[in-house]
Amino acid sequence: MKTILKFTFFLFLISYSQESFGKEKFRLVEDYVFLCNGPNSKVYHRSENCKGLNRCSTQIAKVLVSVAQNKGRRACKIEY
Repeated sequence: MKTILKFTFFLFLISYSQESFGKEKFRLVEDYVFLCNGPNSKVYHRSENCKGLNRCSTQIAKVLVSVAQNKGRRACKIEY
C-alpha cells in the first residue's frame, strides 16, 4: 500500500511540474501579431501576409499578443 501511495504521489509531482514549467515558459516568450487599425477590425493575425488583412483600409500594426487581446481582438480563424 505504501508503494502505491508513493508511486501515485511521484506521478502527481511529475505531471504538476511539467504543466507549471510549460506554462511559465509560454508566459515568458510572447509573440508579436499583426492587426488592422480600422474601426471595425476584430481580429489579430500571425503573419503580415495573411489574406485576412487584404481588406484592411488603414495601417497594419505589429503588437504583442497581450496588447491585441486587451483591445478585444480574437485570433484569426485562417491562421490559428
